Amino acid sequence: DPAQMQAVKEALHVATTPSCGLVCRDDEQRRVFEFCKACVQQERAGSLYVCGCPGTGKTLSISKVKQSVSRWADEMGMETPDDLSINCTNLGNTSDIFGKILEKFQVRKKASGKLSPLQQLQRMFSHKESAPRRML
Repeated sequence: DPAQMQAVKEALHVATTPSCGLVCRDDEQRRVFEFCKACVQQERAGSLYVCGCPGTGKTLSISKVKQSVSRWADEMGMETPDDLSINCTNLGNTSDIFGKILEKFQVRKKASGKLSPLQQLQRMFSHKESAPRRML
């Protein structure tokens, strides 16, 4: 049956979110959520590096945590923080990460300035008036 075959293909596709949730990742998701929650509550910077074998639920776990943090902030009457997730396997060079961060702030590379993405970020965050106001 073509309809059943299509349903099976969709269910087994790697980009499909399982309807039952992510199995055996509750503890990891809770730890990441608590880390993010503490950063928002204390208005302090924080970053995470999540690593593991392919297909173990890293991207899905982080997506679920981002939703949980947004929901929690709304419930607490706090401004929902912006988020930035970078899948580093898609980067050709480690320094490309700075360009990805700049994209989040919709900063265009200035042809006249000839500053590297890292230098642009340093300049952006070294002056309070030019730094983003919303927590990221």
